[in-house]
Amino acid sequence: MEVPDQVLQDMLTYVEKSSALLEETGRVQVEMHRRAPALADSLVKAGLLDANAREAAILKLQGPVSVMESLQKTAEFIGSQTVTRMGEPANKEASDTSRRDASNNVKESDRAYYARLGFSVA
Repeated sequence: MEVPDQVLQDMLTYVEKSSALLEETGRVQVEMHRRAPALADSLVKAGLLDANAREAAILKLQGPVSVMESLQKTAEFIGSQTVTRMGEPANKEASDTSRRDASNNVKESDRAYYARLGFSVA
């Protein structure tokens, strides 16, 4: 039985691509195992993970799907808290007052400069 050349070429291409994919998967797994302890430590330091759960978290953080599940749970937890968003003042009323006071002290030349940059200064 003779195998057509194209079939042999397709099989060779399949083996090459499979090999590259397996190699990349191995690199990702090694990197996840290497980074999991530091990530667990960061979560403990941020107060998002109990220190007693660190070892269990390290094991869970070594798999991409587990990391995504953990990240989703973390996002849901943070979203359920009354957390000040980055760049947003903790006390919005005081900030509005100070922003109005600050805008009254802006020189006209500064207003023109900011307007040319595309920013609005009231």
